[in-house]
Amino acid sequence: MFSRVISSSVKSIVRSVPNQTRLNSTVVKLEFPPSLLNLRIGKIIDIKRHENADKLYVSQIQIEESSTSESNSNENSEIIKPKTLQVCSGLVDYIPSENLLNSRVVLLTNLKPSKMRGVKSEAMLLAASSENKIENTEESKIQVEVVRPPLELPLGTLMYFKGFKPQDPSNISRIKGKAWDNIVSFLKTNSNLEVSYNISDCILVGDKDNTELAAKVETLANSPVH
Repeated sequence: MFSRVISSSVKSIVRSVPNQTRLNSTVVKLEFPPSLLNLRIGKIIDIKRHENADKLYVSQIQIEESSTSESNSNENSEIIKPKTLQVCSGLVDYIPSENLLNSRVVLLTNLKPSKMRGVKSEAMLLAASSENKIENTEESKIQVEVVRPPLELPLGTLMYFKGFKPQDPSNISRIKGKAWDNIVSFLKTNSNLEVSYNISDCILVGDKDNTELAAKVETLANSPVH
């Protein structure tokens, strides 16, 4: 779908040198490394159909855990409303809304917000897809599964590709569409249902107590992620 600017013969990721790959014996700096992505864990707390677009959902996605304000008296403690993002996603034809409500997802949060048929969308939900031919027909069916983050990690946790963790997770700049188009062209699931960048073991993970836990899809192995 998108042109690739890095040779497909790249064999391995040089994890000790962020934002680089090794081509044979030569280290090659990536123009658009996946460390540019601000990927966060969210939870869909509300979902409805877009009023002006039949194929779109409009979701409210919580990206931080609920908390309470401290006070001198527990009776006066106040629940602080957690941060949410509004996201439009073209999943109506593929996933029922009841299967998405209250589910945990991975969001790309540093694309420029856009309007989709007049409704603001502040992030992008990661999903894998596969197109399969229907037996004894000329038609095909597209199957889509959202990327599921590890249950052990709290909402708002940074997800990153191994070897490409952003140096300052609290200060990740906006990513331009050109950079995202390039990066997403290298994203796919591997045979273990993990989300990988370019090679199968450069997988999408989050950190818990210095242990990296992988995001996965349910069944779609070796499928593009977007």
